[in-house]
Amino acid sequence: MKESYVKHVILHHFYDGNFNAQFGDKWIPSDELSTIRSQIAQKAFAVYGIKLDTQYQDIVDEIFALLHKDKGIHHRGDDYTGSWYHLNNSKKNEIVKQLLSENPASKTINILPEAAFENALRQIAKEDNLNPLHDNDSEDTDENADLADSMVTPDLTDL
Repeated sequence: MKESYVKHVILHHFYDGNFNAQFGDKWIPSDELSTIRSQIAQKAFAVYGIKLDTQYQDIVDEIFALLHKDKGIHHRGDDYTGSWYHLNNSKKNEIVKQLLSENPASKTINILPEAAFENALRQIAKEDNLNPLHDNDSEDTDENADLADSMVTPDLTDL
């Protein structure tokens, strides 16, 4: 079940405008894509004050493999040009929407209040010995609550 919640957090990072901006409307070389891939889980969980090293990279890799297979990310190149990648944003959103609609944690999060999602994040941090979320008396509480609101699965009919 934990993997389902982790996947929910990472999938939402793919909706983030900063993720799209990393690609822009350009082709990026494979080394730049590797850097982006290696930072996705860290950036997704940093929103909640959870610091990761290389945890959950397997989930990121799984999502990237699906994006590549289903044409959300295009690959071109050869031995002379090197490998280059381009984001098809609308196809990426379609794929992420489908993955979220099939994700049991996303379904639960959409029904329960935000506090339930915060509980799930705390439990993940505890189980994996990650630094915990900010305490309720932290001055960042309102900011973290706003960020938690943004992680509730959007109305998928609007995508």
